[in-house]
Amino acid sequence: MKIERAWFFVACFGVVAAHFVGCSDPPEVTTPPTSSSSGSSSGDGGAGGSGGGGAGGGSSSSSGMPPECTTAADCTNHGTADFCGEPECSDGKCGRKGLQAPGTPLPSQLYGDCLERQCDSSFNIAEVAADDVYDDAKECTTDVCTNGVLSHEPVAQGTLCTQPTGAQGICDGTGACVTCLDGVQSCTGSFVCQMNTCVNMKCTNTIQDPGESDVDCGAVGCLPCADGLKCTNFTQCASSVCTNGMCAAPSCSDAFKNGNETGFDCGGADCNKCADNEGCVTPNDCQSGVCKAGVCIPPTCTDAVQNADEGGIDCGGACPTPCP
Repeated sequence: MKIERAWFFVACFGVVAAHFVGCSDPPEVTTPPTSSSSGSSSGDGGAGGSGGGGAGGGSSSSSGMPPECTTAADCTNHGTADFCGEPECSDGKCGRKGLQAPGTPLPSQLYGDCLERQCDSSFNIAEVAADDVYDDAKECTTDVCTNGVLSHEPVAQGTLCTQPTGAQGICDGTGACVTCLDGVQSCTGSFVCQMNTCVNMKCTNTIQDPGESDVDCGAVGCLPCADGLKCTNFTQCASSVCTNGMCAAPSCSDAFKNGNETGFDCGGADCNKCADNEGCVTPNDCQSGVCKAGVCIPPTCTDAVQNADEGGIDCGGACPTPCP
């Protein structure tokens, strides 16, 4: 009987404890879904809908965050479309799409700048050092590209060269081809070296000898006369301009290549730019903006210069590529 009574008390205690535990927790209430949260296509967060939080919705990125872009037009921080690449919007994120392999050179290249324009690993246009030397058309210089920088190094003094007249000359060590050089190459017979040119001795006696249009100038075998000295024809003047018996200063309309001109009445700092096939020293001397080996070159659609009827650099006008 004692054992049975003990079990009776344990059972009663368990029932009482269970009653109090159950009373301490309120019953769980489930609210039925309403029509506004049933996942319709216009809801905010319905599965499969177009709401801001719907899985697979068109207005959020794959990470669930607001998209960085919806079209490539939103990706202005990734440059513009060009030969190497173009902006793109992929999965709500901006990037740059490659159109060429890295290292591909552009069709348009600027002549003689010691650089090559090519596509880099980010599909942008980059300039890298290249052996694209600019020929200055001078025998007495060596054209060199060093780490993307152009220079015209004078050859050694005394190196033989050919003058514009076809006569043999000598390099003076500063890049010029001259007739003579004191202490290096002398003149023969009755000629002496004056201003790196062989002249007759009588042209150095400070007397106006027969045949000279002025003192020590203007005669055969003498130097031509400077501006302001007497003359009878243009051959006696350094400027090639003889006006009213006097050598006159060069102008851009005297029909001679003189002064700082690189062509006939063109080029240099004072005159208009030269037409194609005229002389030049730099691209700035040419209407086309392209100077090779001392000659202005006609425009092309790959010279990396906006010229002719182009609307931009190598685009528009007669070029096959339209301008952006």
